[in-house]
Amino acid sequence: MSLARAAGFNCTRVADFYDKLEATVQENKFTPNRIHNCDGTGFSCVQRPLRILARKDKHQVCERGKNITFVCCVSATGHDILLLVIFPREGMKEELQEGAVPGSIFACQKNDWSNLEPFTEWLKHFVDTVKPSVDEKVLFLLDGHVSHTQNILALQKPQNVV
Repeated sequence: MSLARAAGFNCTRVADFYDKLEATVQENKFTPNRIHNCDGTGFSCVQRPLRILARKDKHQVCERGKNITFVCCVSATGHDILLLVIFPREGMKEELQEGAVPGSIFACQKNDWSNLEPFTEWLKHFVDTVKPSVDEKVLFLLDGHVSHTQNILALQKPQNVV
């Protein structure tokens, strides 16, 4: 954990976050099915994991030292929105999608630290699935990753939202 992240994670800030979250939920009368949490994580291609992400006869999933990024979103009721999987490579191979959760969204990009474009595409899918509107608002929680906070396409109001 970085020093900045560790400094920001303290009892005062966590309590402040939950106070604001509770106030927002009550003020907007959000039901659990309208509250979604989104986060991404990377899985390294170099370790020898207990579980294998690719079939044994597939020799190269990604370059050594790179991460495969998974973006997941779950509602407070436990309903999940389709997974986004980002491979650190230039081109998609069909076999990388074999055995995945049906409807998962796949992307490839050369660098594994920025996922602006894939996240924007996934966010469009989220909006199409959840259908937020003025009458049916959605609380969408996510972290401060650059693909969320500095992504002008993702920050603009989607066309199908009133």
